[in-house]
Amino acid sequence: MKLLKQSISGMKLKLPKKANKLVSFGYANNIPPSYTNELCGLKQKVESIWKNIGSPKPSWLDHVTIELVGVNRRHELSVERDNLESQLRAAEEERRREAEALLQNEIVKIAKKYGLDTAKVDEILSIAKKYGLDTAKVDEILSIAKKYDLDITKVYEILKIAKKYGLDAAKVDEILRIAKKYDLDAAEVDEILRIAKRYRLDTTRAYELYRLLKELGPLGFTHSRQLSIHIIRYKLGYRYPHISGIVTMEDGGTAWEFPGGFPPEIYTIICMELRLANQGTSARAIGFTPFKDIY
Repeated sequence: MKLLKQSISGMKLKLPKKANKLVSFGYANNIPPSYTNELCGLKQKVESIWKNIGSPKPSWLDHVTIELVGVNRRHELSVERDNLESQLRAAEEERRREAEALLQNEIVKIAKKYGLDTAKVDEILSIAKKYGLDTAKVDEILSIAKKYDLDITKVYEILKIAKKYGLDAAKVDEILRIAKKYDLDAAEVDEILRIAKRYRLDTTRAYELYRLLKELGPLGFTHSRQLSIHIIRYKLGYRYPHISGIVTMEDGGTAWEFPGGFPPEIYTIICMELRLANQGTSARAIGFTPFKDIY
């Protein structure tokens, strides 16, 4: 009886005061006649919980049911709940099959519009099911994939990343062209867009900076001077026409041009990303012309 009392108190049922007193007595056959109606209401409430398959079964339900209506009735209610759950699963599965068949028919129509074969239809259907795409989204992805001659899955992943960074249509177009031109995967696109957002760079400059950092990272530099020596020795800047060019330097009233250098803002980003310590120099950049404006 103590278990029944504790369980009922945790059920949060709104019962008459008399019904709450029922737990002070023994099993149902020991309940005084004056409490019969309240007991009946309590049994109905417990049975309704068994039939409510829209909610998880409470952990205390078995124990309370046995004390109120006995083991046999608890078993009957359990079987009934299992049957209801089976019917629900069957209905959901039928709806799923119908929706899948409808989606497949629509995708076949869209695929024909783009001249795709059966194998591509199966691939598109698999992607649509995996990511929960509707036909409008499938049509958009296929249109982009055809325009840029990109893999369908790659297009979806790039679009998802572009949405994360809030890119407008023009910037999405730009990143797709870069992805195609340089055969970038979704992870590389994500990193390029991270750089673009963090340092407020356009996509093209962010791509060049990404490539530069990827090239420099494994070299293990610790100080900015090492970076400067490497840039000069290997004429690194010539490979990155949007972020590198001719830097005009000045020191003690003397000015000179440094071909293949990086402007201060880009050089600072490189040092930040590579975590290079600054050894300091009295020379400073007073002008910059990118190679893209020269050649």
